[in-house]
Amino acid sequence: MATSPVVAREPELAALSGALGRALGGQGQVRFVVGEAGSGKSSVVQAFLHEAQAGVPDLLCAVGQCDARTGAGDAYLPLREVLGVLTGTAAAASRALGDSKTSAQRLFEVSGKAIAEFGPDLVGLLVPGADLVFKIGTFATQAVWAEKLRRQAEREGPRQGVTQDQIFEQYTNVLLAMAREQPLLIVLDDLQWADAASLALLFRLGRRLEGSRILLIGTYRPDEVALGRGGERHPLEGAVNELQRYGGDITLDLDAARQRSGRAFVDALLDQEPNALDEDFRHALHAHTSGHPLFVAELLRAMQERGDLLVDAQGRWTPGAHLDWDTLPARIEAVIAERVARLSADLREALAVGSVEGEQFTAEVVARVRSVEARGLVRQLSGALDRQHQLVSALGLERAGTQRLARYSFRHGLFQRHLYAQLDAVERAYLHQDVGEALEALYGDGADAIAVPLAHHFLAAGDEPRARRYLRVAGQDAARRYAHDLALEYLTRALALIPADEGAERFGALLARQEVYSVLGRRAEERADLTALETLAAGLDDAHRARVALAQAGYANSTADLDAAAQAAQHAEALASAAGDQILLARALHLRGVAVNRQGDRATEAQTLLERALATARSVGSRRHEGRALLALGSLEDNSGQLDAADASYRAALDLFVALGDVQSEVNALNNLGSVARKRGDLDEAAALSARALGKARSIGDRRGEVYLLIGLGAQASARAEFAASQQSFEDALAVAEAIADARGCLLAHEGAGLSALRLGRYAAARVHLDAALAAARTLGDRVSESYELNNVAMVEHATGRYAAARAGYEASLELKRARNNRWAEGYTLAYVGLLEHHQGNHAAAEATSAHALDIARGLGALAEVASALTVRGHALAALGRADEASAAYREALELRRALRQPHLACEPLAGLARVALSAGGLASAREHVQDILGVLDAGGTLDSADEPLRVWLTCIRVLQAAGEPRAGLLLVGAHHRLQRLAAALPDDEARQDLWALPHHREVLDLWTTQER
Repeated sequence: MATSPVVAREPELAALSGALGRALGGQGQVRFVVGEAGSGKSSVVQAFLHEAQAGVPDLLCAVGQCDARTGAGDAYLPLREVLGVLTGTAAAASRALGDSKTSAQRLFEVSGKAIAEFGPDLVGLLVPGADLVFKIGTFATQAVWAEKLRRQAEREGPRQGVTQDQIFEQYTNVLLAMAREQPLLIVLDDLQWADAASLALLFRLGRRLEGSRILLIGTYRPDEVALGRGGERHPLEGAVNELQRYGGDITLDLDAARQRSGRAFVDALLDQEPNALDEDFRHALHAHTSGHPLFVAELLRAMQERGDLLVDAQGRWTPGAHLDWDTLPARIEAVIAERVARLSADLREALAVGSVEGEQFTAEVVARVRSVEARGLVRQLSGALDRQHQLVSALGLERAGTQRLARYSFRHGLFQRHLYAQLDAVERAYLHQDVGEALEALYGDGADAIAVPLAHHFLAAGDEPRARRYLRVAGQDAARRYAHDLALEYLTRALALIPADEGAERFGALLARQEVYSVLGRRAEERADLTALETLAAGLDDAHRARVALAQAGYANSTADLDAAAQAAQHAEALASAAGDQILLARALHLRGVAVNRQGDRATEAQTLLERALATARSVGSRRHEGRALLALGSLEDNSGQLDAADASYRAALDLFVALGDVQSEVNALNNLGSVARKRGDLDEAAALSARALGKARSIGDRRGEVYLLIGLGAQASARAEFAASQQSFEDALAVAEAIADARGCLLAHEGAGLSALRLGRYAAARVHLDAALAAARTLGDRVSESYELNNVAMVEHATGRYAAARAGYEASLELKRARNNRWAEGYTLAYVGLLEHHQGNHAAAEATSAHALDIARGLGALAEVASALTVRGHALAALGRADEASAAYREALELRRALRQPHLACEPLAGLARVALSAGGLASAREHVQDILGVLDAGGTLDSADEPLRVWLTCIRVLQAAGEPRAGLLLVGAHHRLQRLAAALPDDEARQDLWALPHHREVLDLWTTQER
């Protein structure tokens, strides 16, 4: 009698087929198939996989299996298996194709191209680089993407600075890219054993499937998930709940289905073959098994083999003469025990060794432990144990270097657990030792790649020296994969095993753990590890002590203790010099230069340090550290207004990062170059650089880079007077920055959003954002940003008529900028000080201050700032009665604004020219200038970016009134409406009174009152 448990599952299979249909139509889907052990989850999913591959010729399928023994401690295990299947590098790779017409070469082309373009940092982390190189060679692929992938695979170690978020984003983008070529069906089995990083990535995938051709199926046991993990809620529970909140009913509960139709399952299973089994038999079988699929199937098999069920003359199964339900085993474990008892001693011993390795095991490991020939064992596993007894199934072949490995899996986890439970404690310890040593021998120099199972085996064997070594390797590997919780677990367990007198070994594990705490921002634990490292390093050499000092400098920098950061970096510099380690020296000089630069008044010293870091990096050929030093130098030059020098430094760094394939650093350099272009007024170049950088950032899932690029795009939109768009960009940047806890990104996004709100006249919102930016700058100890935010807050005070507060803010900003010799920023603020002097009636002071700002801007070649200073100087000169000089200043400003393609900003010098002309009786000339302004507005332009928009409106109204044109009244309506809108955005009556008291605002109100009469 057939005993396949995949019967009476039509509703579940239909539900999965419906989900696949929606996925094929571009509506990516997630489904969870759940039930207790033996409920038929894997059987249902495997049957669906077979049907799906047969029905959809180009469907690519991949299964990732979690491991009961190491799954929760093996970072990304199921998702690594999926990627291995899809790249053709895993033992079960052929299953990705199934009945598909897709060739193995086509599979690799689809996956390899996607990884090359969207997942460069997955290479070596989630898919072995050597296997990819082998595949490229196997298929003799000459495509551009293949060469790119080869370079990524041959890269030594992971790229520095990559975050877990980027790994998630890249993995997601790779699958999305593959699905654009061919639809994907991904199965993650036994998720109750998955590690936290895999579950977090599962959640990211599930949220990003909309619009894709991907069906993602997960299986798990609800009873095990309900138990939690480590005393807390199981991480899978939250992920499933959130995905269900977004996707609706996405769970197929086989236990609930059994409660509804368990008897139907029994009938369907029995009726697969001719039988004469009556209602009494069927009722008894259901009552005895509760319709549990595995129990029903195994119990029927046992009854057949014992002769309790017989075949009659018509070829039907019938009950035997002495069927006694009371003597049949009451638990599934007893049924399994009977199955195993019928094996020969050799086969039982082979499976016992396999059970020690896990649910999946290696024939060559079993052969080594049992001292038998591997080929003969493979025949037994694939023959008697697979086809005859159906206890195991072949997974396929893998390679460990040049060694071929045959991989098998128990048909059900209950089989493996039963066999393992039969071993006593002594047998287990010896076999774990044997299995661990066999794996070491087979993997040779590549044994570190399986550090997690090796640590498990040697711990179980009581072999502490080996166990702690592999725990440390596993911890460092988890940190490299950005599975930080796992890294902390392994490194802490390793430290518990390392004796106190093994100083160098303890130092390595402690330093690795401290770095993880640093990434996670767990400062108390990081500080404790730094103290322990300092104590250990006292008994070691200068190189170890230099590493501690560098870690201390990094800690101080992260906590905004810039004095301590500079001192620690200086100490590291001395120790690195004594040790003769030039790489450590370059790092120390770079860190010290950055810390000194951020302190606010030591720019020359910072430049010297960074130039030394650059020279040191070049002396040892470290292009990575050379590029970082150039970026830091460029930032220093940028902040001091040396735009040409900054541009050169950034471009030199960019060339290095491109050659290194360091895309994240390339993004940083492009973003900085875009900032320089924007300061020069070249918005087209700035936009091109930002677009290029944003594309690269998204290609590698660099969300931090995306933050700064969104900020750059917001700044460019502001420069085009598109403030609604700019505010949206800044708000988007703020959301991402907050999600990834990027304090500096939050600061800059708040700044941009605040300035956009200011230009839109949303003063209360502007103040909230800019106060947040100022507080963040002070928390970070960032004096450069503090100087900018003081200026920005002062601009809000200025715009709302609080002149005393505005002056105090501008002066505090100037003090910090001058201390840092930040000439560009000094000139920027001086122009606003000049405007404030003008508003307060100090026109001579306004002229002198704006002239000073003009000299600085001309010296730096900052054309936009030249135009701003000229406009303010024109205001002051006109107020002083020096009309010709005022006109000249306005005209030069106008020419610059037009050359910079800033028609919206050209309206202020145009209004100035109109006022000068009107005062001199030149109504026709004044009207001509006003018509130019109205032309900008009629073409969809705005005055939002003007420092004095209502003054421009008022100028147009006065000139048109003098010319007797009716449009003056319409403009007055618009000006009055704008003023009322500005007032409504203020928090109280006192603030509104200050706004209305401004001269140009008061004049608008007076005109409105006169018109109303």
